[in-house]
Amino acid sequence: MPFDLDGPNRRPMILVGDKGMMSFRRGSTDWIVTPSRRAGQFADLPKTIRRVPNEDVEWVEACKGGPKPLSSFDYAGPFTEMVVLGTLAVRLGKKIEWNAKTLKAANAPEADAIIRREYRQGWDLPLPKAVAQIG
Repeated sequence: MPFDLDGPNRRPMILVGDKGMMSFRRGSTDWIVTPSRRAGQFADLPKTIRRVPNEDVEWVEACKGGPKPLSSFDYAGPFTEMVVLGTLAVRLGKKIEWNAKTLKAANAPEADAIIRREYRQGWDLPLPKAVAQIG
């Protein structure tokens, strides 16, 4: 099957490497690998990560006391923080020296206004306890 970047069956996720490309749709295990002769290299890989029907079912099962979701907050939180810090670095145009405990960019005091805004009286949000204690 050729790559269909604009059609109704398009595969918006594309990984490009030095030796080929892989294309897929979110939630699909139907990958397209080019060159196609390389697809066999991935056929017998051990499945070390638990498979789930979809993220909604996985979330409901976790809420009911089932297994911890693959993208639980202890994993997703720091990952999201890293992505947002990349955006902050781009906005400021420089490398950020981040202190995760104080939630501050040590080398960029100008980042404070982007990281945490001032709210009108009565609409303010408390700092997380761990940050407020450092203070």
